[in-house]
Amino acid sequence: MTPLHTIVTRMKRLPLQHQAAHLKALIDVEKPRSIRRGELEAMLKDVRTRLIRKENRAA
Repeated sequence: MTPLHTIVTRMKRLPLQHQAAHLKALIDVEKPRSIRRGELEAMLKDVRTRLIRKENRAA
């Protein structure tokens, strides 16, 4: 498995919508209630929050 810090570094270059899609795909692969899944879900929550803030600023 790829370490989370490597995933974060690679995904910084992507648009927020793509980051969310990639995180969702990674979460679907993980076992329920695993620590890694929890960390990925926290990252997805952060990305979605940033996406909502960006949309609100544009409106």
